[in-house]
Amino acid sequence: MNVLVIDVGGTHIKILATGQKNHREFESGPKLTPAMMVSQLKAAGVSDAIAREFVGHDSEEVSNSYTHIPTDILRKAARKLPDILE
Repeated sequence: MNVLVIDVGGTHIKILATGQKNHREFESGPKLTPAMMVSQLKAAGVSDAIAREFVGHDSEEVSNSYTHIPTDILRKAARKLPDILE
């Protein structure tokens, strides 16, 4: 069985999944919006369905409009793509 633990604290949100040794975390607080939460969860590798459930909406369209993946995550993903110019 796979388990995903999301710990919502006063200053940080921590995420740990089955098979991981270290948790991932990001800052929380009164300015954390649902859009920021969805983006951070997805950037941490949490599935879209789990992110939607966690923030309490079931619309894929809303989730997609919420999601803004940070530039550094996009760069890491781009580096994993095969070199198409070879």
